[in-house]
Amino acid sequence: GGIEGTSNVGGIAGYNAGTIGSETVCTNNASVTASSYVGGICGRNTSTGSVYGKNTGSITASSYYSGGVVGYNAGTINNSSSNTGTITSTSYSVGGICGYNISGGIIGGSNTGAVKGTYNVGGVCGRNDGQIVSGTSGNDILIEATAESSYVGGICGYNSGKMIASTTRSTG
Repeated sequence: GGIEGTSNVGGIAGYNAGTIGSETVCTNNASVTASSYVGGICGRNTSTGSVYGKNTGSITASSYYSGGVVGYNAGTINNSSSNTGTITSTSYSVGGICGYNISGGIIGGSNTGAVKGTYNVGGVCGRNDGQIVSGTSGNDILIEATAESSYVGGICGYNSGKMIASTTRSTG
């Protein structure tokens, strides 16, 4: 069984304005399917939200903002957060940790799951207008965009924010 909904759907919470997890992370192992604002831990993380999450389940979205940990982030995704699940979307802003980081911070998230969308597709974040610090993507994962005018990156597909000390690893 999995978790299904329309919008603001997550493996732990659909909408977060508080704290999910701590130094001991919350883990989602279920598949999560939704239209938009979909994440392995939470669909939408507000400016007061803080997430410590690990996702191993597959994420499937038919619209925008899908991520392995958080779909849409205005808060903080903390350094113990990670994703190993596959993220597949037929739309944009798709990332291994976060789909769209509008104003928040991704602090040290790690992704080893495949990521696929139309454009703004990244190993850590699909679109970043906030800050990514020490994000890691790697181990020969597939990061794929299907649109002709697409933005694809090992860390971030489209960045208008700030990225510090992030790493993409590949052995091929």
